[in-house]
Amino acid sequence: MTDDLLTQSQSDDGHTIFTFTQADLARVDPGVLDAELAAIADEVAATAVTLDFQKVTALTSMNLGSCVMVFKRLKRRGIRLAVVNLNAEVLGVFETTQLKRLIDIVPPATDRDIIAAD
Repeated sequence: MTDDLLTQSQSDDGHTIFTFTQADLARVDPGVLDAELAAIADEVAATAVTLDFQKVTALTSMNLGSCVMVFKRLKRRGIRLAVVNLNAEVLGVFETTQLKRLIDIVPPATDRDIIAAD
């Protein structure tokens, strides 16, 4: 995994959290993001995966496509995906594109609760 794009942490219960380190995902090469997320989806040994968007301020439709790809790959493996810490602008993109119907978006107040519950 590219150290510059995502950091990984794991809870005691097998839940894995990947935190984006780049604020502007629109500036990240889409191929690099796809490769990173594909590696996560294909190799992670977890019961649930969270993508933490705390530092993300901008993204593109290609970035959203990458999120859908990782969701589908994880789902095939029986692994739940959630996204957390979306700012208002990024949340608006997920809502406008109806991706919140497909991908679990966890409100900030319950981020720790969902991680603890898994």
